[in-house]
Amino acid sequence: MLAPGTPPPLTPDKVIGWSGATEHPLLLWERGADQPSAYGELNFMPHNRQELWIGHIIVPLAQRGRGLGFAMVTRLLQMGFSVYDARQISLVVFPENEPAVNCYLKAGMVEDGLQLRNFDHCHGDFHMLRMVMSRRRYHRQVKHWSL
Repeated sequence: MLAPGTPPPLTPDKVIGWSGATEHPLLLWERGADQPSAYGELNFMPHNRQELWIGHIIVPLAQRGRGLGFAMVTRLLQMGFSVYDARQISLVVFPENEPAVNCYLKAGMVEDGLQLRNFDHCHGDFHMLRMVMSRRRYHRQVKHWSL
């Protein structure tokens, strides 16, 4: 359910296929590693290029619990506000994904309500938690990060 818009199984080719003109993928590599330790992307909102959204944070199961998700999220926020001059950055997450929600809260994002989503290859509707960070909040929060 990491990528509910992509039919399983999730493969590197499918992940590579996500990137288009409005997406900015980022790989996090640890020194000496032969493969990336995390993947994430920063995407422009279709209606407003001053608003961005974070998508598809992926940390391999064996790498979890080491702060790599937090490192990816903070770098994506930094890139969005510093490079793309975003006014706001948001994301959606399954509310029951407590490790991810806690990671985003630690980065300084705040909960902004639930959205109902339907995905083509899944049956039923899913509640997704929307989380946001404003530019003002980012400038207050960034000094608390240990990058």
